[in-house]
Amino acid sequence: MIKECRDQPLTDPEQKLFQMIRKSPYVKGKDVTPFMLAKVEELTGGKSLDANIALVKHNAHVDADIAAKLAEEMRLII
Repeated sequence: MIKECRDQPLTDPEQKLFQMIRKSPYVKGKDVTPFMLAKVEELTGGKSLDANIALVKHNAHVDADIAAKLAEEMRLII
């Protein structure tokens, strides 16, 4: 799912939207990311949200594996 969304080129309307947001005097600072995520979700019909959720779950698994390996290494050192 993540690879499918990542490999999709932006369409002309999407590129125009990103340019508009970048130049907007109303969407600045900490408001940019939530605004962009909402627009990307809207433009992708929810696929980006599914991809972001999959990415968070994947990262959690990787983090858990790293923590387990680190804990194992620490036990060997002590």
